[in-house]
Amino acid sequence: YSGHENKVKENLEKRVESMGLQDCLFNIVIPEHEVLRTMYHASSVIIISTKTYPGNIFLTLLIFLPSLISVSTCSGITILNRQSCNPIDSTS
Repeated sequence: YSGHENKVKENLEKRVESMGLQDCLFNIVIPEHEVLRTMYHASSVIIISTKTYPGNIFLTLLIFLPSLISVSTCSGITILNRQSCNPIDSTS
């Protein structure tokens, strides 16, 4: 759900640790970007971090049954989108 990304990330990290799957889940990312906001009444500029894809987290994990079960049954995860099991170059 949107606004619960940090809570889901913490739940998933605890779940992976309790199941001993640290070698399978490599990265959990909440996509965010910084936005400059001008405060005219205060004559200042502030940087605000906003979610790029609200309600979504991105995972890098080894795809095999125990890791998929641990992720898909974790509290707060409603849909696990696995359109492709092919490796994707995340640097491009």
